[in-house]
Amino acid sequence: STIAGEAANLELEFKEGSNQINGDGIFPGWSDTKTFTVKNKSSIDVYYNLYISDIKNELMSESISYKIESTDGGYNLEKVLLPRTNGIIKTGIYIKGNKSHTYTITTYYNNLDIDQSSEKGKTFSFKIYIKANVNDRLIVDLNGGTSEQDFSKNYKEDEVVELKEPTRNGYTF
Repeated sequence: STIAGEAANLELEFKEGSNQINGDGIFPGWSDTKTFTVKNKSSIDVYYNLYISDIKNELMSESISYKIESTDGGYNLEKVLLPRTNGIIKTGIYIKGNKSHTYTITTYYNNLDIDQSSEKGKTFSFKIYIKANVNDRLIVDLNGGTSEQDFSKNYKEDEVVELKEPTRNGYTF
């Protein structure tokens, strides 16, 4: 029998080119949308994480918010305030082999109930990126034998898997 691992092959593609979202020359009530696609270029189903990074925000913490929408199986995030520090947006997003998730991210300059004139000329920016979970699928070729074990799940990088003894007529293991 053969045991092999197949790693994820994910690609992040922004329709507008860059994964950086910028706000220059903005005003209360402004919004902008970017489209990006996560492509699973491998034949196996995998999980990925969605991150926000390189956050620069010269505005008040309540001034900028964003939301993420997907209509084809990706993750949806209701409108939230832009964080001050890098972090995870969502972990464990499932994507089938050779499939894609298309997202739109909309960024808003919120119209607050306070004077925002001091923010004139100030900017913000951040980046979105992905990373495959450290889970890999264990591929087992029983070479014509059978096993009661389910090998279709994803395993963590350091997870120990105890293989049950396979059976095949005419063979001793």
